[in-house]
Amino acid sequence: MRRSTPSAMTTNAISKHEADARDRFDRWSQARTFLRLGTWLGYVQREVLSRIDWVHAERLLDVGCGSGLAVYEAARRLQLSGGGIACGCDISEGMLRQRAQPAADLANACFVAASAQSLPFKGELFDVAICTAAFHHFPKPIDALQEVRRVLRPGGKLLIAETCRDRSIVTWIFDRLHRWFEKGHVQYYRMGQLYSLLRDAGFDQVELTEINPSYAETKKLARKVAIFSATAP
Repeated sequence: MRRSTPSAMTTNAISKHEADARDRFDRWSQARTFLRLGTWLGYVQREVLSRIDWVHAERLLDVGCGSGLAVYEAARRLQLSGGGIACGCDISEGMLRQRAQPAADLANACFVAASAQSLPFKGELFDVAICTAAFHHFPKPIDALQEVRRVLRPGGKLLIAETCRDRSIVTWIFDRLHRWFEKGHVQYYRMGQLYSLLRDAGFDQVELTEINPSYAETKKLARKVAIFSATAP
């Protein structure tokens, strides 16, 4: 099996939008509001990870990994299934510094500070890529998707989990507020938009599952989540 840590390459300069987003998330990584998202985000990440074929996965990339909890859980599952590497990529070094160390012996977890629109990896390196509650921050979504497709091997899987503005009036309202007040937010997409973006970026076999967790499970109201699965050609 391929178990060496993926090697990073030089990353292109980031845009002003990404620099503003990076600075915002560096500050937010210290805030209580970020910590309060943990229950909801953990639920969504577990739902995404449950859809991965761990028997045939050896290298996983989490794009926009935040504090890295999904990376650690993926690394643990890869160890149980025979070995492999889980790598997290995030533009915010502040977020990466906040990553918990739930298991210090997870040597198969690694982290890289980089833009989703210019991933610092060679092509066809990963078997699986995930992106949970981060895609709405990417200013050039097609560029980000094409970068993910580039680093996935042929037949590799991408899983994106996002709240969509056409599935909840609360999400629609939050989208408008975030566009005005939150640096780094681009937009919450409609489900049809996300489907089209994946197809336009060259992905095949685009499929959708919608989950609707209860408040007891996530401590969040009206947080329907769309999980898209797509295959790199």
